[in-house]
Amino acid sequence: MAKAIVCIAATDVVDGQAQINYTVSVIGPPTYSYGSSYQVDTGINVNANLLAWRNKVIAQATERGVTLLTTDVIVFGGPS
Repeated sequence: MAKAIVCIAATDVVDGQAQINYTVSVIGPPTYSYGSSYQVDTGINVNANLLAWRNKVIAQATERGVTLLTTDVIVFGGPS
């Protein structure tokens, strides 16, 4: 089963909205890495944001032919 390792690179504010910048390494096949961002929805709680973010990573993997479940997306780190 494939896995996606997500590492938070930074957080910032873009046009008044909180954003998380991150990198992803997908261990497939295929195996690849990329960087992206997630705009935090302040109208929902932390758990709902984490699930939405994981779903975004899963959708991006699906576009490349990799099947992931939410339990296959592992998030590490945070800005210091």
